[in-house]
Amino acid sequence: MRQSLTQKAKEFAYKMHEDQKRKGGLPYITHPEGVVKILEGIGINDDVAISAAWLHDTLEDTVAKYEYLEKEFGKDVADIVYTLTRNVNREDYKTRIKNSGYPVQIIKLADTLHNVHNPYLMNYLSDEGIKKKIDDCIGFYIPLAMKVCPNIGYKLRDSINNYLKIFWRYKK
Repeated sequence: MRQSLTQKAKEFAYKMHEDQKRKGGLPYITHPEGVVKILEGIGINDDVAISAAWLHDTLEDTVAKYEYLEKEFGKDVADIVYTLTRNVNREDYKTRIKNSGYPVQIIKLADTLHNVHNPYLMNYLSDEGIKKKIDDCIGFYIPLAMKVCPNIGYKLRDSINNYLKIFWRYKK
């Protein structure tokens, strides 16, 4: 039986992130897994989008190369993963996301939500790092989410409000 694209992407993500930990100490694979769960929770079940969600950090955080992703998962998946890769400054990256199509935007929003869903998981960041994350969410990701997927927008807003309640010193 032929393996599905999504299952193949999941297995590759597990292999690529096998020995990695998130800065908070959890196995890294919990992040792509969390992004996929968010997408599935809002009804995204497209093989290309879910596969790209599994792979979204492989170009940035592993030895994986674009050419391999294109060969193994197809140009659509590889292009989405490349677009989601932070290889430019913050402002250029946000412009890239804003000017991309729905699959890139919805994966990035799920990625952002997963990264900020628990304020206590960000304690590894400096004060400046947390402030940048909050500012990016308030100024860019929440407004984008309200256009693309209000459900994620509300969850992002709630997460950031929790940050501001808990870490009051970050208020503008």
